[in-house]
Amino acid sequence: MIRFLHIGDVHINKSFATKDEVLRHKLQRSVIKSFQNAVHYCITQDLDALMIAGDLFDGQHISLKDGEIVRDGFEQLNKAHIQVFYASGNHDYTHYDSKIRHMNYPENVKTFFDDHVDAYDLKDKSTGQIYKVVGCGHMIQHETRNLIENFPIGKHIGLCHSMVQSSLTIGDEGDYLPSTIETISSKGYLYFGLGHIHQNGPIDKHETIYYSGSLQGLHSNETGLKGGNLVTINDGSSHVQFVPLAQVLFDKLTVDISGLDHMEKLLDMLQNTLNDYEGDLENVSLELILTGRTKLYRKLSNPHEISDLRELLLDYHHLFDLKIRNKVKTHFDLEAYEKQNSVLGEVLRTIDNMEKLPSLDYLSDEELLMEIKDGLKDQVMDYFLEGYDED
Repeated sequence: MIRFLHIGDVHINKSFATKDEVLRHKLQRSVIKSFQNAVHYCITQDLDALMIAGDLFDGQHISLKDGEIVRDGFEQLNKAHIQVFYASGNHDYTHYDSKIRHMNYPENVKTFFDDHVDAYDLKDKSTGQIYKVVGCGHMIQHETRNLIENFPIGKHIGLCHSMVQSSLTIGDEGDYLPSTIETISSKGYLYFGLGHIHQNGPIDKHETIYYSGSLQGLHSNETGLKGGNLVTINDGSSHVQFVPLAQVLFDKLTVDISGLDHMEKLLDMLQNTLNDYEGDLENVSLELILTGRTKLYRKLSNPHEISDLRELLLDYHHLFDLKIRNKVKTHFDLEAYEKQNSVLGEVLRTIDNMEKLPSLDYLSDEELLMEIKDGLKDQVMDYFLEGYDED
């Protein structure tokens, strides 16, 4: 029986695009801590290997500190007699002069840094059985060849950073070393560990081809648990168990504030929302999305009001990070005003048919167009009806 942890997309030296310097440093430290959690898990569970499917680093500039953190983790694994298999990705691509290629790795680290197929032995510490770990790496940032086509057929373990279209792909993740489920399945591997897509899960019907997902969420859209796959191979079959390893999680909560008419009431509602939150707020980057029709539309359209609300909540709670996104609508009866024979009614009807205007014929995205229309209608109604209360 062989047991190993499959991780990928760690992005250790990621800069994080935020103006908040304190938050940026907290996120950078949390990524490092997540990597250290993976190392600690391998040691405490007495695993045979750690498999890294690319993008261990976020870019080519590796600070002395980041390099030492990785080497120290690998050395801890070496002392525990745990092998490391590391395939480079599109962020940590390993051209011949790259610093990543020439780092002083301990002897337990086997690297797939070239654009040709390599294979290393992985020995089962309990039985002595030898498995082949087969992989390749990215030598350039944008590898467009399907290098997995060159992998040998057999009961092996595969490792590669590759873009494979599946139910886990959610957008344009780019054709970095693109392959297909059919290509990988045809190799007959016991387990194939992939990196690049930041969602965790299997992509084939036999559940032997897995993305590990990112080790930690890297922005607000990467919500939920993050970690790696504990893989156990025994008697020619594999069993996969997700292992949460992230130090920080990203999460979103939608809060309907319909009917609220005072900021104090809104503050109380958000206080209760945070008090009822079941996660660890000290390790969650939380986004509150405000929705509904409310008399607070004008106030919440002011960025300073949102900022003050955020600061109050940060003061009251031990929060890792908090964002507030305003998606509320005006409380006025839109449909009633659209039907009126008035200037306001005419403007609202014009907005409703704005895609017919020659200068806007480029707006073909229906979802985006609807969002623009709704936002304009709310602004126009607020402008026309300022100071007027339907009640």
